[in-house]
Amino acid sequence: MRYATLERTTVVIIILAVLAMAGSMAWQRTDWVEIGGHLLMVPLIVVGLYRSRREAWAALALCFALYAVLRLSFRGGFRAKALGELLGIKLLVYLLLTVACAQVIRRLRPYFVRVESQDLLDEETGLGNGLALLKQLEEQVEEHLRYGHPFTLVIYEFDPGALERIRREKGRDILRDLAVSLLSRDIRSVDRAFRWGERVVLLLPFSDQAGARACLERHMEGIRGHLERSGLDLDARDLLSTRLVEYPRQAEEIDRIRRELGEVAGPPVRLSGG
Repeated sequence: MRYATLERTTVVIIILAVLAMAGSMAWQRTDWVEIGGHLLMVPLIVVGLYRSRREAWAALALCFALYAVLRLSFRGGFRAKALGELLGIKLLVYLLLTVACAQVIRRLRPYFVRVESQDLLDEETGLGNGLALLKQLEEQVEEHLRYGHPFTLVIYEFDPGALERIRREKGRDILRDLAVSLLSRDIRSVDRAFRWGERVVLLLPFSDQAGARACLERHMEGIRGHLERSGLDLDARDLLSTRLVEYPRQAEEIDRIRRELGEVAGPPVRLSGG
């Protein structure tokens, strides 16, 4: 989820919680001034998050002044001591809310924006994206250069026409379904799954082609079963093609993949030891 979406969702949830609490107070026949004072937290939240710090403090002063005038004008049977306690508690609540919105959230926003600029997740599937695959390839090649460990990519390349036809006729994203429910789950804990365009790529550390082929055959059987259970009149071979790329035996192909990823994901990084 992008930070802007996360922020909006969080704000909506907080406001709904405030409104729900106000509704509960009304149901319990709470003094209307207290209900109004509770609702004044909504503008404090909005101003604190989206306006300047000065405006946030101004909103705090205005909201508290409005509550204090109402509370002192309509005492509702409260004695002076109780009124003082109510005013003190409300000021503390408003103050903490303003500080949280105007300070803490603003400190977190730049962090999330920096993370978002180097986002490593595909939003539709939750798998690693092309940049994550590029970084993982770099790490795996470095590990091979140090320890001699091989690795293999299992690449499932989906046919765009078949994907669009299923999406149009069935309203389903079969690539996402298979990536989330099958391909990314039926792997070892050390393996990694990535979404790269119309491909799902599995990176299998410590595996040569023989081991990767066993994984591929198991997955293809699962894909055929998934298509059958889903009522899709489509052969797996018409939906996707597959290939295995082993490092270091196919180092040149890994470097070609890296260059293709680098054109989209960022500047190229040196992967092979040659």
